[in-house]
Amino acid sequence: MNSPSDSTVARLPLGESCSIACFSRLPQSDPSQISAFLHQGHRTANHNIWGVLEPTDHPNKFYTFYSIHNYHFVVYGAMFDGQSEVALRTARETPKQVPQDMLKEMTDFLVAFMPTPLHVLVRFGRWEDILVEPEPAEYLPMSRSIWHYARAIAFASTGKVQDAEEEQKSFQQVSATVPETSILFNNTSRDILGVAGKMMAGEIAYRKCDHKNAFALLREAVRLDDALNYDEPWGWMQPGPSCPGGASARAGKTSRCRICLQGRPEASSEKRLGSAWAC
Repeated sequence: MNSPSDSTVARLPLGESCSIACFSRLPQSDPSQISAFLHQGHRTANHNIWGVLEPTDHPNKFYTFYSIHNYHFVVYGAMFDGQSEVALRTARETPKQVPQDMLKEMTDFLVAFMPTPLHVLVRFGRWEDILVEPEPAEYLPMSRSIWHYARAIAFASTGKVQDAEEEQKSFQQVSATVPETSILFNNTSRDILGVAGKMMAGEIAYRKCDHKNAFALLREAVRLDDALNYDEPWGWMQPGPSCPGGASARAGKTSRCRICLQGRPEASSEKRLGSAWAC
């Protein structure tokens, strides 16, 4: 999938005047793709609200894919706009759109949507909620990998480093079993989990006061995030720079924090526009 052309983006204002009415003749995904590209989180969510209100009991499997694509967009936009309740409520509904028999039949194409609530809980620091989330089924190694990743982050963030390291080991074991054919649109599940692995390792190293290694790992997570194939919404649900940026702030390195949150010249700056939550 190609990104919106420079001429398309240049014709769009970056502020509030970018109206959904401009795209009233296009499917929901078209305006939301442009809003996501510009990192206008509230617009990304709003463009897809109408899509998730449509009935989902359609016999055509393609419609199921389109429905969860709309849900995914609402979650992504709400997360990047700081709307935790909207993001979590919609994330909880996302897996419900996929019948279990369809999930088992088309696991490679659908499994990456299943742990969407965990991404939201990590984004908003809901550590206790993460630790009571049930483990996904055995046949969903992508979901189980994200489950272990989220638990590792939660344990590390609450000072339980040894428990976090145990979850990290489980993540490594389970993620190694994820099929190469498992995808989330334009990216493989393995590439997406590569970002998770580095982010998790960096958080654990930081909590062990190994700051040099922690920042190296978190910067590598950002690099892997930027290296993902273009997608709408983006393949990795957490904004990469927020982790080294947040760690820098906690360590009192405010200049480094500012550099992280403003983005890097070599990165896709278009992804980082519009909202502090997009950092």
